[in-house]
Amino acid sequence: MRSGRKWSLFPEVRGTLWGETGPVNGADTETAAPSHHRNGKMMIPDFQFISVPRIIFGAGTVGLLAVEMRKIGGKALVVTGGSSLEKSGSWGRIEGQIQRAGIVCERVRVSGEPAPELIDETVAVLKGKGITLILSIGGGSVIDAGKALAAMM
Repeated sequence: MRSGRKWSLFPEVRGTLWGETGPVNGADTETAAPSHHRNGKMMIPDFQFISVPRIIFGAGTVGLLAVEMRKIGGKALVVTGGSSLEKSGSWGRIEGQIQRAGIVCERVRVSGEPAPELIDETVAVLKGKGITLILSIGGGSVIDAGKALAAMM
């Protein structure tokens, strides 16, 4: 064990600060080692954040789309970026999962920061059309657009 720095958001809150080689304030690595440190590299662990909305994150989670979408049913709005899903070949797998779920979907593409006009136009076209779930696949702008659309639908 080695001693080191402590961090604090508030005076009463203390925790372990992890450096490249492990804990820097002497924490027991057997009980405190985060699962996202593998082979000396920090990896983002798979997780499910269960709330409204439900967030599922992790490698291979595309394979869960059909099951999860079937649970909700109805009609989906799929929010994606410009064209990277097609270029990477991922859209075919995603589209296959949506079809397996038996879900009808609309798709909106977001390039860059989602403009209020894009959100307003999308809501005007799709509101009242039975959208029961919004699936956002992409980076921050795509996720932001999905959240804005979910709030306004």
